[in-house]
Amino acid sequence: MEYTMKNKVSNIIVEDKIQEAKQLLRDNGYAIKKMTKSMKEDSDKCEAMGYEGDCMGCSCSVCLVQ
Repeated sequence: MEYTMKNKVSNIIVEDKIQEAKQLLRDNGYAIKKMTKSMKEDSDKCEAMGYEGDCMGCSCSVCLVQ
């Protein structure tokens, strides 16, 4: 039980730090977007092909991710 409580507290602290970092980035003019599963898959394919593929229908928006 004690271990689980420590994990929960640790996760809360980490989540707070993530929110602080995101706010700092927003305050400095950056856009924040978490990649979806399909974006990650498309991005990995694009990277494997040396960014030389057909971008039509691609969900990764690697031009924004890079």
